Amino acid sequence: RHWWGYPYNRYRVTAFKVQVSSDGKAWRWVECGRIFDGNRDTQSHKRTVFAQPVKGRYVRIFPHSWYWGPALRAGALLCLKACEKKHLAYRLDRSLVSTTHGPSLHV
Repeated sequence: RHWWGYPYNRYRVTAFKVQVSSDGKAWRWVECGRIFDGNRDTQSHKRTVFAQPVKGRYVRIFPHSWYWGPALRAGALLCLKACEKKHLAYRLDRSLVSTTHGPSLHV
C-alpha cells in the first residue's frame, strides 16, 4: 500500500486504521485494529504492507491522527489471480517488482 500526504499544504494523516469487507455490510479490522504509521511530511511516499494478505472487496481507511487536518491519497496492491495457500500468487522483491512476472508497483 502507498500513502501520500497532500503536497500543496501541511495537511497529512500521521496514523490510520484500516477495515475491509466482502459485502459492504460486515467489516473487519486489518491486523486487529492496528494503528499504522502515516506520513511524516507532505512530499514523501509512505509504504505500508500488511503482515498477511487481506481479502475484501471494500476498504475503509480511518485517520487516527493528523497534522493540520486529515488528507491522504491511497493505493492498494491487488491480487489479480487466485491466492495460493493464502498468499499472493506472485512474489515481490524489495523494489515492488514482481519476481514472478506480476505487475510492477512503481509509482
